[in-house]
Amino acid sequence: MIPALRTLLLAVAIFSIPGQSAETVEWFGFTAYPSARGLCSQTVRGQGGEEIFWHSYAAKDPPSAVGDFYAKSNASAERKGDTLTLKRGEFVLSVHPAASGYPQCDRKPSAADRTVIVVSRISRPGKE
Repeated sequence: MIPALRTLLLAVAIFSIPGQSAETVEWFGFTAYPSARGLCSQTVRGQGGEEIFWHSYAAKDPPSAVGDFYAKSNASAERKGDTLTLKRGEFVLSVHPAASGYPQCDRKPSAADRTVIVVSRISRPGKE
């Protein structure tokens, strides 16, 4: 075996999380929406000093269809206007119309995208 390849395989084995794919980690345990594509990830500080790490995804389906996908498997889903929010401890998934109302970054949804899904993790100081 080529030494560089052996080193790479060893590094992958050491840093892999057993039982969790990259998709599971990026979606923080929520089910990935079937046709969603990644937009961006950011870390921000909240007013209370908490750190919020989030990923955003775009989908061409309407927000109502994406919201129904998540609401059918989670009785604790909250709807406020066009937004659906699911909370699981420190993890949050929210579904928004692509036109507005979600954290934004450099990569924007395309003109064909109708929905933005945001998954986030909130870390509060002293709670880690």
